[in-house]
Parts: sequence; C-alpha cells; structure tokens
Amino acid sequence: MSAMAEGYYLDNPAGRLYCVLSKLQRQTGRKGPLMHALAEILHVDKNDRAEFLRRAAPIFDLPAQIREEVHELGFDDGTYVELLGEIEKQLPALITGTGIEGWIRSLRADAMHELKTCNAVLHRQRSQGVVSGDKLESIREQVSSLIDDVLNPEAENLAPDLRTFLLEHLRDMQSALDVYEIAGSKPLQKAMEGTVGGLVLQPQVQEKITKTSVGKKFLAFIVTLGAVFGTFNQGIEAAENVRELLSPESVVKQVEDRDDEVVDAVIIPDDEDAA
Repeated sequence: MSAMAEGYYLDNPAGRLYCVLSKLQRQTGRKGPLMHALAEILHVDKNDRAEFLRRAAPIFDLPAQIREEVHELGFDDGTYVELLGEIEKQLPALITGTGIEGWIRSLRADAMHELKTCNAVLHRQRSQGVVSGDKLESIREQVSSLIDDVLNPEAENLAPDLRTFLLEHLRDMQSALDVYEIAGSKPLQKAMEGTVGGLVLQPQVQEKITKTSVGKKFLAFIVTLGAVFGTFNQGIEAAENVRELLSPESVVKQVEDRDDEVVDAVIIPDDEDAA
C-alpha cells in the first residue's frame, strides 16, 4: 500500500473512500450483487457474512472522518464536502443484495470528482501517513507468527495471565490490520499504544514477559512497530522507550491530577535517555 495509487492518495479518509468506490465503479458489466464485488475488494469470503460486515464497517465511518478533517482545515461552509451526502446515501447498498450495475449508475460523477479533490487537499494538509506495502506485510506476518507461538501447545509453559495478555493484544492488532486499507493506521496505532498501556498497568505481566522467549519476541516486535509510527502517545515519547519501560531500572510514578481522581502512569527515563 503506497501513499498514492492510481491518481489518489491513501493517507486520508477521502482517499480511502474514493479508492473503494472507484474500484467498484470499474466492475461495470459484472453481474450479481454489489456486496460480492466489495467482498473481493476487502479480501474476504463472500459467504462469511460476519467477517464481511466486520471488514466493511469502517467504510461507513469515513464520511464523518472526512468532514472532521475538512473542519480542522477551517472550512465550515461545505467546501470540499458539499456533495458528500450524495455519496453517503449510496453506502448502505454496499452490504445488501443491490445489483452492481444499477448502483454504479446512481453514483454521481460530480460527487466523485469532489471527493477526489478533497482527497488531494487532505493529502497536502492533513496527511495521516501510510505504512508501505512491504512493511505492512511484514507486520502481518509477525503478528500471525506470534499468535501461532502463543497457541503452540509444545511451546514453553506460559502463565495464564501472560498468555491472555499476549493473545488479546495480538488479536487487536490483527483486527486492525484486517481493515487497514479502509481505516488507515489509527486502529493499528491504538492497538499498539493499548499494548504499551497494558504493560504499564500490569506489572505482573511486565515481570513475566521478559522471562520467556515468546515474550521477548513480542517486545521486539512492539519496538519495531513503534518505530514505524515514530512516536507513542500518552507520554511515551519514542519507540525505544518500550525497552526502557520494561527494564528493571524503570520507574513508574503515579501522578494524581488536580481533582485527585485520575491517575496517570508516567515513565521516568534515565538522565541519558532524557538528554
């Protein structure tokens, strides 16, 4: 998956929506329901209804995301999204038995042109970045390999809480990867940050994870994934801090907020790291 594909950019929600719709438009002459064509685009078995709906669901969030991104640019007068509602009306048909030919004819050309223009504007001013195809495939392979390692009955004896932790977070990442082409990198980044937050909040898992080969492999993967995104939120400044987070020298300081109700975990780095 590159930042630009066939004249549109995939680093923002307008581009990802345009990508799906333009691929469906190219199905002219095809017989059968629209949802079967979409299933192929989403790389899912058309007969697996539950999985199809899970992967298609992020498409319906894209119009709202587009409006939000345009709003952040300071446009509140309908600029770049005046006809987005016309496209939005056509989206429910994606998961029904609607015939593809009739649906293609109902998709307004001027609305698609506006969407493509919006895509170019968001690319220049609100790019969310894109993980390259090779890196994305590597991430998928590593997640799949780690899940196999955790589930392997012949693998080392993992503590139940550690096994549960690893599977929960790996499957969250796997689900985010399944919808990456539609939802972009945010779900994957949230899954990664959720893993780091889980390690902060579960010191017993921290201790056990560094004592198993699967755990060490998992941590190395998290550091690699963090490097892809560049930074973590929630006060963790860079991917390399995951190693610091899990080292014996780490100190997790609990800081109460002004209302004495919310407690945040803050990582205190060594002076050398802070420099």
